[in-house]
Amino acid sequence: MGKNRARPAMSLYQKFALVVILLGITPIALLSTVILNRMFGEYERSLTESFEQGLRYASYSLERKFDSYNDISKFSYYYTLSSEANYSYNFINYDNLRKILTGELYGEADEDRISRDMDTFLSNVLKISSSIESAHFVYEPVLGERKTYHKGNYNTRFSESDLFARTVGFDSWDRDSRQLIAVPTHDFDYTLYSSKRVDKVFTIARNYFNLTVPVGKETYVGTLLVDYDARQIGEIVEGIDLYSKGTLWVLNNAGDCFYSTDLGQIGTKPVLPTEGLLLQAEIAKYGLKICFSATEPLVDGRMRGIQQVMYIVVGLAAAALSLGSIVFSIRLTKPIRTMMKQMEQVESGQFKGELPVLSKDEIGLLSSRFNKMSKELENYTNQVYVAKIKQTEAELTALKSQIYPHFLFNTLEVIRMTAVGENDHKVAGMIEALGEQIHYLIGTAGDLVPLSLELANLEKYIYLINCRFQDKVSFAARAGGLGKKLVPKLALQPIVENAFLHGIKPKQGPGRIFVEAVQVGETLEISVFDNGVGMDPENLRKVQAALESDLPGTKTPEGWESIGLKNVHDRLRFLYGEAYGISLFSTPLTGTMVKAALPANIHQEEEKPC
Repeated sequence: MGKNRARPAMSLYQKFALVVILLGITPIALLSTVILNRMFGEYERSLTESFEQGLRYASYSLERKFDSYNDISKFSYYYTLSSEANYSYNFINYDNLRKILTGELYGEADEDRISRDMDTFLSNVLKISSSIESAHFVYEPVLGERKTYHKGNYNTRFSESDLFARTVGFDSWDRDSRQLIAVPTHDFDYTLYSSKRVDKVFTIARNYFNLTVPVGKETYVGTLLVDYDARQIGEIVEGIDLYSKGTLWVLNNAGDCFYSTDLGQIGTKPVLPTEGLLLQAEIAKYGLKICFSATEPLVDGRMRGIQQVMYIVVGLAAAALSLGSIVFSIRLTKPIRTMMKQMEQVESGQFKGELPVLSKDEIGLLSSRFNKMSKELENYTNQVYVAKIKQTEAELTALKSQIYPHFLFNTLEVIRMTAVGENDHKVAGMIEALGEQIHYLIGTAGDLVPLSLELANLEKYIYLINCRFQDKVSFAARAGGLGKKLVPKLALQPIVENAFLHGIKPKQGPGRIFVEAVQVGETLEISVFDNGVGMDPENLRKVQAALESDLPGTKTPEGWESIGLKNVHDRLRFLYGEAYGISLFSTPLTGTMVKAALPANIHQEEEKPC
């Protein structure tokens, strides 16, 4: 008694479900993740570009503002005081302020008048811009004591000049500098009283030189200092919608903070963060820069909400796909399992059972054709094996019952393995190809078919092989005008199958099978070439010995021995005599040629050798 057929380690249902998960759910999850990450990346990049554009705009506006501060700081050179105490810009008489300070304008040093005229000068400075809180001039004669003049808005009174000098760091200044001097934001605490109290100011200053001497010999006279409300800078940069996402600073090259959205850092040397988003815009002309750091994630709650909704949709789609795959897999594999059980009955010679035809799709069509094939096999066995060749009934029953069910089982096994890795469309195409092969197998009444029909059947067989092994085999055939010659049905398929299994399949990479038909005298020679691994002399002798043996192919626990070539060889000899059959030629690592010889002029009635 034969052993039961071994169950596969993983059923088609399990493999199909696994493929759906790997090829359906996994790509959806990966795609949604990639889309979300790309969307968040584009959103962050767009937001970052918006921030950079805002910083550039702020730096441009701040530079224009400092240009106006720079123009005001040059007021000392253009100031001219009339006898009516009115001033005007005079770009020629740039020495008028020095004459006021030294008393040359009056002919003698009159301290009271100097003080009044300097008060008028500073008042005129205050009138230049409403953003000026106070103005100061520090006069340092070559010989003499330093004098400081102050003037503020809104009746501001000033305390000792030394406190003012310490606050702005005046003693450390370079008296030879011709550049604009920007003092970082500091406390406005050197005033005694102001009806409009300002807590923080920054100071813009410029040294004033005696330009009446030869070029290169200019001497330092004093310095004009102008205090501005620190909120002036804030009004420039606060128009940029950045602050809900982070912190902004206006710094000089030394790291002193002129302004910050974190008000506690104004007037300090803040430490900028080293992690996260940090953007800068330089104002090189005045040694300033605007820095922005994002202290919160750029992807806000609304974007996270979109992410959650997408994950929910993906989860629902994955659940629906899993449920649908389970239901479809059950409906797909159940009739196939039933068919496999019926095939076992057919293999044992029992043709009476029929498969239920429950649908009109490919599975239903396959079941219907399988039932028709079973009936045809039964009729064929009764008519051909019993009526025509009673003396060889046992041998031919073994031969043909092995060829047809064996071929069908192998083909279905290809479909079963392919269904693991492919979707329904490919399985449907394979089943259709198999249905055509089954129709070819049972569709004609006789055992002889035109050579062209046999070659067309081989193309469908190779198609099924390539579906399973991913275009492993390229196939070509050349009939040379002999396509109408009659040959035994399925005489070539076992040879081609043997060429694939033992020649092409063990080979690394793809292979080629070529079938050629030629007529030599009264003999039709059909050669099957493959460029597979070939056979060494020892194995070739074993195969040739099996062909010449009188024993048919036998079945062992490991499979069929000598089933393919042996059956074709015996069949041709039985039908046409000892002069016909197959012969082999093989070279290791080069390939194998199998030549089948049969009569060239066969008529349908010649199939009756009784």
